[in-house]
Amino acid sequence: MPSSSVAPLQALVFVEDWPIARSAFQQLTALGSSEVVAFYLSLLEHPNALLRNQAAYGLADIGNPQAVPALLRAIFKPEHVDNNGSIVYALLQFDCADLLEEIMLIIFYHGAEASFTANVALQEQAFNVTLAQKISIQHHWQLVKANPSEAVVSLGIDYLDEVLDELFEGV
Repeated sequence: MPSSSVAPLQALVFVEDWPIARSAFQQLTALGSSEVVAFYLSLLEHPNALLRNQAAYGLADIGNPQAVPALLRAIFKPEHVDNNGSIVYALLQFDCADLLEEIMLIIFYHGAEASFTANVALQEQAFNVTLAQKISIQHHWQLVKANPSEAVVSLGIDYLDEVLDELFEGV
């Protein structure tokens, strides 16, 4: 059961008056309690993209790494694939060193906003690359190159070839 300070704010995130809902999100995020984190994690499953996105931003601001698996689940839900750029942004606020394959799958198969956002991680984060990841990513890359999405074409086939060569150097 929500605490007395959190429950009214939780209710306010669902109101149709966006300034009120946004204020409630900001106050909940400032509290940053485990109760708020749990609430935000539950909102990642909500059908309303605006609520999912605000919850993702709140989780990123709070910085609790327990959010990473839930962010990944929300990103890879089939119904979110073309509407998850904000959640990808939130994920990238965490250390993604062990998430290279997930980042590349977002770039390869998701919408433009998510792909472009995930590409930022390739520039800003260092990754731990295993041989198994290299093989899997290379397999996906060959499939994608044969039928690239608009996002992949926009990023550039040659660019992604160079990025992957650099990431896989020495592996």
